[in-house]
Amino acid sequence: MKKVCYGIALALFFGSGFLLCFVLHVDRHKGMEYSIVNDMENFNIILSDNTAEFAILDLRKAEDFEKSHLKKSINIPYEEETFLQKFAESEIENIPIYLLCYSGKMSAKAFQQMTAQGIDNIHYVSFGYDDYLDFLFPDSQAESIMLSYQDVFPPLYLEEQGKNVAELLEGVSYTMVAYVSNECVSCKEALADVGLLNALKDDEFQVLLLWKNSMPEDLLELYQLSENSASLHGKTKLSDVTPTYFLLDEEGVIVFMERGGCSNIVSKLFEMGIFSEEKNKDAALCYLSPFMEKGKKNVLFFSTEDCMACTEELSSLKEDKNFSDANVIHIYHQKETLLQQEEKEILDRQRIFGRIFDVMGYPSIYLQSETDGTFYPID
Repeated sequence: MKKVCYGIALALFFGSGFLLCFVLHVDRHKGMEYSIVNDMENFNIILSDNTAEFAILDLRKAEDFEKSHLKKSINIPYEEETFLQKFAESEIENIPIYLLCYSGKMSAKAFQQMTAQGIDNIHYVSFGYDDYLDFLFPDSQAESIMLSYQDVFPPLYLEEQGKNVAELLEGVSYTMVAYVSNECVSCKEALADVGLLNALKDDEFQVLLLWKNSMPEDLLELYQLSENSASLHGKTKLSDVTPTYFLLDEEGVIVFMERGGCSNIVSKLFEMGIFSEEKNKDAALCYLSPFMEKGKKNVLFFSTEDCMACTEELSSLKEDKNFSDANVIHIYHQKETLLQQEEKEILDRQRIFGRIFDVMGYPSIYLQSETDGTFYPID
């Protein structure tokens, strides 16, 4: 039986500086196939084929795998000494296996070990996991067809409602869809951001909160998120990662998405002019009204965590006879959200208030005008 064999020299430089070379070959008679996958578009086509039998061997650390991974992935964190044994214990047999890691280096090592043992149908993915996600979801326009590889609502279809997300919109220019789940610790932090965005939005922007599962009433009440919320109850999913944010235009087309955090979403909202000092200050003043007191000087004190100057400035403000009886509203920029906060404290994790009031640095003090009720900076 004629065999077709060929050799490809693959050289990869690792951090230790050594050169790895090995031979790839195809044996058509025995069904043996080794290959290098270096084209992300072709890789995406492979993953998008729901009828294909394959497995992705994800060699990243377990905690990174738990945060996000591709469909049909099996996690075996790569350790050279134990890798082959763990692979044998996984009992993956008779299907194509794609080796994926952070950058391609660990995948190359695993590939060398497996082919040396005669394990066939192995495909070395030369690029990293994050590189592939960047290819799928660039900062520019992200077409919904690119999301199909992990059953992400093309074209924005929700099984529970039986209609497009676009049909849930209220004729506004932009909608931010925040996709969260009850099991996700960081989603509690995300809810604080979503609640603030929802409170400070203008008439051209809305926030649509979608839960992967049921909606806990205590969190809805805490962040005032009962309106424009829907629950999927596990019937479908928008992403493998929660929280995930999607910005949609009035036609329901994805303008951009952000996985696992809201900071870039907020920055882009300001860059696009959806949030601005001019457009959102009235909503901010309305949000602040329950914190204000009549007959007193209302002061906004902007500070950030681990700021010694902020602590000193706050002490000086309290000692100043002109502000001895002032009502100080503390707007606190913090990386992590605390569910418990002081009565006169607003947690501004994404600097939304800071941007609306054009705060240039911390600490900053804003005093309410007695004539029109607006706030202006003071030295």
